[in-house]
Amino acid sequence: MRYIAHRPDQTSLVMRFRDLAATRTRYGYVRIYILLRRKGWFVNHKRVYRLYREDRLSLRLKKLRRNVSAANRERQPAAVAANEMWSMDFLLDALFDGRRLPALTVADAFTREVLAIDVD
Repeated sequence: MRYIAHRPDQTSLVMRFRDLAATRTRYGYVRIYILLRRKGWFVNHKRVYRLYREDRLSLRLKKLRRNVSAANRERQPAAVAANEMWSMDFLLDALFDGRRLPALTVADAFTREVLAIDVD
């Protein structure tokens, strides 16, 4: 005779957990655990961590400042024809004596042709 585990139904807990994780994207599993406890869900922190890892949620410990504004952006639609969408970028190059040359490039997103390079 072998032991058969009898777990209670956890679908409502999983749905509430996913709802909190979707609305509070910057919260880790500890803060979501605290929110669940405040809402009346008496669950173990290890179970919340297991759900957190199963949904492949994780937070970086070091906060990147330059990518915070891009965290909730939608993807740009792909260009279908030439001259439909352009992209700009700043490049930085250096001469042999150490002086820097900043350059602004404008490129066509469909053909990947560089339309203009403005060197300072």
